[in-house]
Amino acid sequence: MKVLRLNGLDFEFERLEGSYFIDFAMILSNGHKLALEIDGKQHKMPERAASDARKDEVLRKANWHVHRIP
Repeated sequence: MKVLRLNGLDFEFERLEGSYFIDFAMILSNGHKLALEIDGKQHKMPERAASDARKDEVLRKANWHVHRIP
């Protein structure tokens, strides 16, 4: 949050989209929707990776650009 705020970026923390929460959601001035997902080491586990892939697909279908940050 601190990095986003220090760079003057407007965001919504834990935005609900469908049945998923987006860690940091931003709607840019050009209308693009950016979803930043912050992934801890648990995201490397196979079942979590599969869940993340399903989430990413749902978000992409809702026109979100998804970026995962390890």
